[in-house]
Amino acid sequence: MNAMEPAGAERHRRASPRGVDERGRESINFFAELKRSNVYKVAIAYAVVAWLLIQAASIFLPAFNAPQWAMKILVVVIIPGPSGGDFLVRV
Repeated sequence: MNAMEPAGAERHRRASPRGVDERGRESINFFAELKRSNVYKVAIAYAVVAWLLIQAASIFLPAFNAPQWAMKILVVVIIPGPSGGDFLVRV
């Protein structure tokens, strides 16, 4: 313990399970943070729903005599994910 530090500073530093970088911020593993915020679960759910939509469209679009480009447009809109769809909505 440094003479200039308050008495509880050393105990707090040891209790922290994560490392602290040179600026005093806690360094968090990028993949651990993705897991903590459920990004993996959302990405898997999005992939499953996108796959189901493409499968349903491949059945229903020909049944309604939709043009060939309709399926291509659907795939182009679905593949980029939520960020791509967000971009298309804002344009």
